Amino acid sequence: MPFTYYKTPVGTCQITEEDGFITRVHILDEEHNPTEAETSLMKQVLTEFDEYFAGTRRTFTFPIKQGDLIFSNWFGRSCLTSTMVKPSLTVNNPT
Repeated sequence: MPFTYYKTPVGTCQITEEDGFITRVHILDEEHNPTEAETSLMKQVLTEFDEYFAGTRRTFTFPIKQGDLIFSNWFGRSCLTSTMVKPSLTVNNPT
């Protein structure tokens, strides 16, 4: 399972991909240096996150596997409390 680290306004998160879906986005307690995206899906996710945190994106289009995803917990509890993040968020979920 490919994964990458991404630095957000509220800390470093680990993003995990499995079978062409993002299955986990999790804020970590410890800091990690951001890592290079290894797959085209990871590159898409990092681009969309960059745009989201820059305030130019409100909808995510990457595929997620919602049954296993810890995405809503991460955004709901951590990011949406940040003054840098707008509370309006849509995730395209093809599953």
